[in-house]
Amino acid sequence: MLLKIREKATGWIAYTIVTLIAIPFALWGIQQYFGWSDAPTALSIGDVEISSAQIARSFTQRKRDIEAGSQGAAMPPDDAILSQVISDRLGQELLSQAADRYRYEVADATLAKMISELPQFQNDGRFDPGQYTLFLQSQRIPKTAFENNYRSQLKRSQFLEVIRESSFVLKSEREQYEKLFSQERKVRYVTVTADNFLEPGGVGDEQAQAYYEQNRDQYRSPLKVRFRYIEIKTDDLVSDQAVNEEQVREYYDTRGDEFATPEQRRARYILVSAEQRDDEQMAARLREISGKIAAGADFAGLAREYSDDALTAESGGELPPMSEDDVTDEAVRDAVFGLAEGEVSEPVEGEFGYRIFQLAEITPREERTFDEVRDELEEALKYERAEQQYAGLVTDINRISYEQGELFFRIMAQAYSGIPIRVTPWLDAGKEEGLLAWPRARQVALTRLLAGEELNSGMVEVEHGHALFFSIDERQPSRQFKFDEVKEDVVAALVAGRAAQAARRRHQEWLNLLRTGARTLDELTGDGAFEVVDAGYINRYDSELPADVVKVAFVTDAPAAGPPVYAAAQDGGEPAIVEVSAVRQGDELEPEPLSFAGRETQAVLESLRDVFEVRLDRDELQKLTESL
Repeated sequence: MLLKIREKATGWIAYTIVTLIAIPFALWGIQQYFGWSDAPTALSIGDVEISSAQIARSFTQRKRDIEAGSQGAAMPPDDAILSQVISDRLGQELLSQAADRYRYEVADATLAKMISELPQFQNDGRFDPGQYTLFLQSQRIPKTAFENNYRSQLKRSQFLEVIRESSFVLKSEREQYEKLFSQERKVRYVTVTADNFLEPGGVGDEQAQAYYEQNRDQYRSPLKVRFRYIEIKTDDLVSDQAVNEEQVREYYDTRGDEFATPEQRRARYILVSAEQRDDEQMAARLREISGKIAAGADFAGLAREYSDDALTAESGGELPPMSEDDVTDEAVRDAVFGLAEGEVSEPVEGEFGYRIFQLAEITPREERTFDEVRDELEEALKYERAEQQYAGLVTDINRISYEQGELFFRIMAQAYSGIPIRVTPWLDAGKEEGLLAWPRARQVALTRLLAGEELNSGMVEVEHGHALFFSIDERQPSRQFKFDEVKEDVVAALVAGRAAQAARRRHQEWLNLLRTGARTLDELTGDGAFEVVDAGYINRYDSELPADVVKVAFVTDAPAAGPPVYAAAQDGGEPAIVEVSAVRQGDELEPEPLSFAGRETQAVLESLRDVFEVRLDRDELQKLTESL
């Protein structure tokens, strides 16, 4: 089981980690990975010291990220952001030190294979060293530091996966969960819509003027901006690549293997785990299995009976088809690829026990002739050269952008006259449109260029093989509208506000009457102005009703044999009243997996604080808080 857990790091965990892989460098600074910093220590975990400057840098970046994605929504307070930054860093370091102490490892060969399989660094399903190098250059991250950080993140993920896999739920907890999952409640609800209380007129000029003065920020034109930009795309460079027949044939001679289907082998195996067995018991178990194999017993049947790998035992130890390049364990590769069809290997020792393999089938290598793949080869060769040209262009242009600053586009016009310099139309800085529709470009524009921190963006790769370089060409500042320009909007806002207040008052009044039993829902809505929705019996995953109505219906105390119970809810931002009149056990549903892994992970982190001494310099943190 532990072997399975550790090997999972080569699958879905790797793809999750890569989305965050450059963040520590941006947030904490590269100097942390080389062990030097002059700033005072604010947080220490074991022997690792984190300076106030590193925390401040992380806070600043985190705040920018939140602002870029907030789209005008209210920002959390600075102390909440700072608290989360410290909590995240503390959790990462505790997991890293725990993984080291308990000897979790990622071998060099495994690390290289995992990096090569990351989709961000692949072209047409193959690892692209140029793309990998370009990524590191664009982020200004040394290769060794990147790989050490990735290794550390993978080890943390291994440790977390062990917690998740070992999480368990008591039988009584599962039974109660399944019972609640299938529960149904009889529900009606009414939405107290503000439209029922709209009363146009009655808003004087003085009232409107006063409202306008109190809410001036709502009546401003948006910040408009035009960007000057250069766009480099691999796809645009393919047609520029001229190749002849001789070059295509040479490409086939050197890369033809990539157009062949390698030999595939399908094997079965039996795992004899060393967990809870001493050497003598292991030897006895292996002798018993080997004896039955020698006597002609069906290998798949033996796998079902004896294998300790629960994931494959039911299928007779069946493994997916594999080529030699798919197998990283040298002993396993030698065993499987040294067998003839039907043969069984000697026991192969591993970290967690012994494995016995049977080769079930060999699918021979399938070659494709030059004529069969000629067109594919030509296209692949052109694309490969276009990628090389793209990487070279982007690297050179990125260097110019950092060296030349405000002269960047002037230098580009002289040095690269064939690359057009374009200007966007006017864009609303608050909307995701045009160049700002690319999330990465939008983040750079809002947090660096419009903030005045940098003159141009540097290389921003918005998708694989598609890079932008841009700067602000012209901006149109936000303008305060005069009262006369927005008077109609102000009056409409006042009328809508009064209607919303009246709806909230009616909502509370009805809720009080219903809860005291003074009136029924039918009596209150008898005039037909408000629609009562009779949903009947619903389950907690009913997607046809407003989400908050369903949530409130199931967190409200279930009614006994007496009258219905009533609770406040929201329907599209408007106040609603939910009536729950009965509860029953519905049809058995397939419940979602129940896991307490999150709770147990938090408990493990708390216990690690006692294992690795954690020290917070509250004076330094106070200074940092005051400086934000």
